[in-house]
Amino acid sequence: MKYLIAFFLLSIQVSHVAANNFDIYKLCNQSYSEDYKKSRKLEDLTSKKIAKYYDAIMAKDAKGLTSPNISLAREVLNDIEKSKDSLKSYDRSILWSSWAYIYFVEKNYESAIYMYDKVISEDKVTLPLRNEAIKACNLMKQLLE
Repeated sequence: MKYLIAFFLLSIQVSHVAANNFDIYKLCNQSYSEDYKKSRKLEDLTSKKIAKYYDAIMAKDAKGLTSPNISLAREVLNDIEKSKDSLKSYDRSILWSSWAYIYFVEKNYESAIYMYDKVISEDKVTLPLRNEAIKACNLMKQLLE
């Protein structure tokens, strides 16, 4: 029974995407690459910079509440993006995903969708990151309707 429910929910999601003629639908139908892995390792330099980005996003105020420092996060991402052509594909997918989050927080959904599209297009993106990007795009598309 639970398989029937799961199939039903999946078919609703696919038909919703198809009915809205969403660009991600085309990407979902791309041939499955054997290169998708569950996890990958960031390059050391990228890892250090991304850690600074996460520190900025997870910053706390005086009361201990999360208070993201978006301007610092943007500075870090801009610094990483300067060398985007020399980054490995997986590192770029993390960069695009990080930008997508910034745009989402700023309610700039079109730019967030564009960045998630770039995540999905990277050939060495991990399967979980790719799937989450597709889900996020679908949710933002609904927000734009």
